[in-house]
Amino acid sequence: MTADATNLLWGPLANLRALIAGSASFQDLVGADDATEAAGRIYCPGFPATEAEPVQAARPLAWIDLADQPSFERVGNSAYAASGTIHWALEADVPAAHQGTTAAQLETAHTWFTALLGDIIDEMLALAEGGGYLAVRRATVISPPMRSGGEVAAGEGDFYQAVVEIEWEGGA
Repeated sequence: MTADATNLLWGPLANLRALIAGSASFQDLVGADDATEAAGRIYCPGFPATEAEPVQAARPLAWIDLADQPSFERVGNSAYAASGTIHWALEADVPAAHQGTTAAQLETAHTWFTALLGDIIDEMLALAEGGGYLAVRRATVISPPMRSGGEVAAGEGDFYQAVVEIEWEGGA
């Protein structure tokens, strides 16, 4: 039996992947020529890191996964309205031009990542408005841009990460 990749559980994840990959800013970040290539840098349900290929080797990247149980509410005879939330994280190494520990360098790096995240969200929401993608009800940055530091930076490199919660409705 072949699984239906458009069902009400997997479909929203696949459609969010398409939204993120459709962002020109995300494509530029990951060096992709198009959305199909960019989708290869979006992992679900997370990055399958191994000793041979640690997560830092895959950056920049995004990962997505269901945040809670999607709900399916009966709205008529044999008709259901679905809704739920998905978390997605964006990780990117700090470019050499933005590395350093002076106040100005720290601010420049933070501004770079925050603006990048904002551009990707703006482009995703614009695509969602056009239809044919996930019906996004709300996007909330639940873990604002944070830079690695201390032991994490020593082991995984100098990078930023943020987590966004996407509330969706209306099916896959």
